[in-house]
Amino acid sequence: MPKDNVIVFSTVKDPHVHARKDAKVKAMRQRFEDCLPLASKTKKKRKKKTKQSKKN
Repeated sequence: MPKDNVIVFSTVKDPHVHARKDAKVKAMRQRFEDCLPLASKTKKKRKKKTKQSKKN
């Protein structure tokens, strides 16, 4: 039996496990977003209030 045809299952399995975890995270994120919408990614510019100095 030739030794050059050896398959290491852990290295072959890793991309599939990663893809499954990504799909699970994506589905969970979508469910949370349906219940509680995430903040919009564009932030509104707010005017900064200036403090008035007190006159003594």
